[in-house]
Amino acid sequence: MTKAPQSFRLEGRLREQLAVAGGGRTVLYEGPLRPLCPLAPNNVNAMVAAAVAAPCLGFDGVRACLVADPRQPTPPPTRGPCQGPPSHRHRRHHRRGGGCPSAGPYHERQRLELCAVHALNNVLQRPCFTREAADEICKRLAPDARLNPHRSLLGTGNYDVNVIMAALQSLELAAVWWDKRRSLERLALGQILGFILNVPSNVSLGFVALPLRRKHWLAVRQIRGTYYNLDSKLRAPVAIGGEVELRAFLRDFLSQGLCEVFLVVPRAVEETGAWLSPE
Repeated sequence: MTKAPQSFRLEGRLREQLAVAGGGRTVLYEGPLRPLCPLAPNNVNAMVAAAVAAPCLGFDGVRACLVADPRQPTPPPTRGPCQGPPSHRHRRHHRRGGGCPSAGPYHERQRLELCAVHALNNVLQRPCFTREAADEICKRLAPDARLNPHRSLLGTGNYDVNVIMAALQSLELAAVWWDKRRSLERLALGQILGFILNVPSNVSLGFVALPLRRKHWLAVRQIRGTYYNLDSKLRAPVAIGGEVELRAFLRDFLSQGLCEVFLVVPRAVEETGAWLSPE
């Protein structure tokens, strides 16, 4: 990854290394991804996406490289997140509730392997993305691939993290990977729109549970002062509670080991690192 020096938000020795870098191209880091994550939490999202999408590589198998180059353009100031089409702006209903307005949170129920689409819409609290839109993102991510690596070969969904990140970027939002070695007390919850989790989930065929587990996307968001679990496999949203209960909820999932948490934030918050409170 090559960026203008002003685009990096670094910690520890990398911050010091960037401060003394000369006016030319400087390699700040080259090596495994895992040690880089706490040193450059705002600049590793794309590489984290590769590690999550390719579990056979993981955080130790993915090689990372950060290069500061003053010839690279500095990103322009970002706008606030898009509010979506006017017709969607105030719609709150359950997907299987007949389309009638509801006083509760917007909640899409699971269909096929579209949990990534449901998680996006549930965290945004409006029907912003469709299966067709997600398929189009997959084509843009791998335009020359005969077998698209970002979705199921069967065409039933099962979209990977790259699709979620690209979808949010189209709305001037970002998915920031949460390094589970950090204390959850450092979450600046006032800067975070919501959460998308990738968790192991049981597979069923109709009413029959199969001895298989696959990764599943789910959304969490605060609505009128209460955080809700908006998992599309639930019959209805489940209230989590306030900030203390949210941190306990996330801590429980992260303790399972195979869970990944992404913070959904405005692009400006991602770039300034405002989602993370000082130690």
